[in-house]
Amino acid sequence: MGDGILSSDAANNLDFYNANRVFVPNCSYDYYVGNSQAQTTRTYDGVHHYVVQFRGRKIFRSIISELRNKTSPNLNEKGIDVLLVGQGGNGGPGAISNIDWLAKKLQNAAKVRGVADSGWFFESLSEVHDVEEPNWEQGLVLWKETVDASCKRANKNQRSRCFSDWAYQYLETPLFVQSSQGDYHVSDHKYAKLLRDSLIPVSGAFCPRTETSRITDREEFWTIKVNGYSFADVLGNWFFDRPGPVKIIDTN
Repeated sequence: MGDGILSSDAANNLDFYNANRVFVPNCSYDYYVGNSQAQTTRTYDGVHHYVVQFRGRKIFRSIISELRNKTSPNLNEKGIDVLLVGQGGNGGPGAISNIDWLAKKLQNAAKVRGVADSGWFFESLSEVHDVEEPNWEQGLVLWKETVDASCKRANKNQRSRCFSDWAYQYLETPLFVQSSQGDYHVSDHKYAKLLRDSLIPVSGAFCPRTETSRITDREEFWTIKVNGYSFADVLGNWFFDRPGPVKIIDTN
């Protein structure tokens, strides 16, 4: 089916090789929180026109509804384990914004947990790098967003915080974070230190000194190792509550 956590190769993906897996391509670019029915027309070179809608929330919730009702009705059964993985600059914040909603929706599940694989934006990031992401405050208006409910209630005047590490403290559902210290092509020591500090409250994390981004669905899922442990090893320990490290941060 794919590589990394999507692989059916038990030799490399022992924990998840036989799991039911669903891959959703990135198609909304609104962190899966938008619900804007107002169409926006963009013009390039004074010639080309196209119309876009930001319907990430509807996309995500429709997928869960489709899985529960048609494709994977066992999602409604008791005792299942569910892992939501958000990859990259869109999927990482998407996992943060949707994991609590999903956990409440799947109340019969034995376990619902999330992974933000890259896309871990921390508030102090601007100190070392000009992140080329959409202006979040403008996006909130354009997307008609629905960020994590608890974070939104606590930050009514600064809802954009709910796309960053600030939102972690409001999550009720466990979240694992994978973020490399060379992400965004920044290799400076200050960036690495700020990233490591942002992961202090996180219960599970994998933070190598590489320039990789998302790796959950790639062979780096098991080939990159820190202190002898791969992302696959640490994530498996964390998800299945088994002995072994659940947080590996390269400080060498």
